[in-house]
Amino acid sequence: MVAVSIIIPVHNVENYLVECLHSVINQTYTDFEVICIENGSTDKSFDVLQSYAAKDNRIKVLRSEITGISIARNKGLDEASGKYICFVDSDDTMPDNALQLMVDAIEYNDVDFVCGYASVLVETDRGSEKLKSIQRFFDKQLKENGEHQLELFPTPHTTPWGQLLKKNIIDKYSIRFPEGLVHEDEYFRVAYQIHCNKFYYIAQNLYNYRVRNGSVTDDL
Repeated sequence: MVAVSIIIPVHNVENYLVECLHSVINQTYTDFEVICIENGSTDKSFDVLQSYAAKDNRIKVLRSEITGISIARNKGLDEASGKYICFVDSDDTMPDNALQLMVDAIEYNDVDFVCGYASVLVETDRGSEKLKSIQRFFDKQLKENGEHQLELFPTPHTTPWGQLLKKNIIDKYSIRFPEGLVHEDEYFRVAYQIHCNKFYYIAQNLYNYRVRNGSVTDDL
């Protein structure tokens, strides 16, 4: 059993996937597995995955004939063996110390999940009010609270990435992403957090989020 299962759904991201995988496998914290779910790609994404899996035995590649990000993430959850769950989108990256910071925080403070600051790289002219609200929330937390333990409260941080979650909570309450629905992230977030007491906010960047043409967020 590993400490962390990193779940990465993959769909037509050959131009970004190498950067994503490189950032994940080069984390300073090393007790993890990477579960990549190739989800109906028509480009060379699967070839990239196979190449990395051949070089690093922590990477496990699955394929799903049925497309959909919820289906891919749920398949990853079904296969995960880690104590903690970390979601990463396949066109994003993580700072090399992100996992170490999150694991230290969740274990030392005995909380139910950890989140932190996320940087946003916008590569499209189409704005997203959702992303702006997330950015405002992080800015407010950084300014007013710094790094410390917080009581659980609803936040605009509805996405699954940039967080460390406990798998035993996910399994105990059979929490999964609803398939075929828009804003599946929000459902998952609420379904998870209603079973939590506290979380820990780290006032450091834990995730680099990319907004690009053709991404799901760009269509919102």
